[in-house]
Amino acid sequence: MKTSFKYSLCALALGSLGYSSVALAQQTEDQTNAQQVERIEVTGSRIKRNDLEGSAPIDIINRDEIAKSGFSNLQQLLERTPVAGTGTFSTRGNNQDSTANGGAAISLRGFGSDATLVLINGRRVAVSAFAENIANSFVDINSIPVAAIERVEILKDGASAVYGSDAVAGVVNIILRKDFDGAELSFSHGGTTGPSYDETSASLVWGTETEDANATLILDYFKNTAITGAEMGRFGTANQAPYGGQDLRSSRGFPGNFIVNGETRIDPGCPAGQAFGQTCVFDYGPFGMVIPAAERV
Repeated sequence: MKTSFKYSLCALALGSLGYSSVALAQQTEDQTNAQQVERIEVTGSRIKRNDLEGSAPIDIINRDEIAKSGFSNLQQLLERTPVAGTGTFSTRGNNQDSTANGGAAISLRGFGSDATLVLINGRRVAVSAFAENIANSFVDINSIPVAAIERVEILKDGASAVYGSDAVAGVVNIILRKDFDGAELSFSHGGTTGPSYDETSASLVWGTETEDANATLILDYFKNTAITGAEMGRFGTANQAPYGGQDLRSSRGFPGNFIVNGETRIDPGCPAGQAFGQTCVFDYGPFGMVIPAAERV
């Protein structure tokens, strides 16, 4: 009995020693894994949710997708996405003069550019000095060079409870490149075979880093020519009657009309193609800007 009891104590001591070695190895492994955890950036709401709710839908456009798209500015890239395509405001593709040429803004699901919050690296940025339709403020996304973008995160759900009323339609977070070491130069030029239109873009990215700091310099250039309605054929005229539409030519132009003794008389100098009864009409379509010229650095 006495000898058996001594063997049991020895076995217990050996077992404790083995357990301590396993625990020490596990603790060392956990510490190693903790040191190797990568940095994780989270875009979205900080509001506490219940178990029935999942994460908000986020679309991510990474650097490789941006490069493969071939687009030279952020507006061209985002207007191809379903969530922002129909609502993206731009002076390209229209002849409105409510803001400066070359400006563009994101409008998720068509709610308006003032209902979509634009962040850069998770922080708010200043709005454009020019407002859309005089009253609607927006962030000019064309002022952000594509060469500086690492990825674009689009929160397609409303986030007004966290960010305010300017995030009713959603949030677009633009993450810029960092820790870049080296130099990168890109140049592109393209034109059309129909209307006389061409685009030229160039970008230079230079960066250097040390153990304690890094610096990045990005230079971006973009220029496009104009397309007027005169180059668009049937789509550049206000008289759509020959194509089954309406004649929307203006009755206020030069040459005009005279009112003599209460009766409207056409100007004798009115060209034959502009005479419409006793009214001299003016086709303003060919003089409209389909795409205005723009240049920015």
